[in-house]
Amino acid sequence: MNGKVNTIMRDDFTVLDLNSTRKPAIPLVQFTKTLYNPSGTEVSGTIAVTIVELANGDYRASYTPNVKGLWTLTIFHATYFAAGKENSHQIYVNDIDSVGLETDKIKYILGLSQENFRLYNQVFDGNINMTSCKARTYSSKADAIADINPLSTYTITATYNVYECTSYLVTKD
Repeated sequence: MNGKVNTIMRDDFTVLDLNSTRKPAIPLVQFTKTLYNPSGTEVSGTIAVTIVELANGDYRASYTPNVKGLWTLTIFHATYFAAGKENSHQIYVNDIDSVGLETDKIKYILGLSQENFRLYNQVFDGNINMTSCKARTYSSKADAIADINPLSTYTITATYNVYECTSYLVTKD
């Protein structure tokens, strides 16, 4: 499960007795909750982990992570939930990170949106139709204007029947 720094993380679980019947109304203070931050330090004493009963033996644990990384939450009850539950949550700084994409893929998507690109090395035929050129994509307007930090370069070719474009091809270099 993924989350974001300083945003509440929730972990739902069901408690069953030995007959696989839901066990409601367990005093919440009887649950043992252990929370580990990304460095592996137990932080249950400094970051509150709360448990509430949702309904009829369904419970929810929640906490608010304060740094990015992999957090681990362990919950158990000595009598009714001895096997307990352990779950890890990958916490990110912002929403773009939480998509789970690598930076290069995000840059690729930004380039494909064609918000920031530059054409160069244009070639025109006798009818002033552009038959080929190169294009660079950029992650920001400033980079496009300054022609720095290109994300990708593409070759564009086109063929014409007088003034009518009959084919158009874009390939990544």
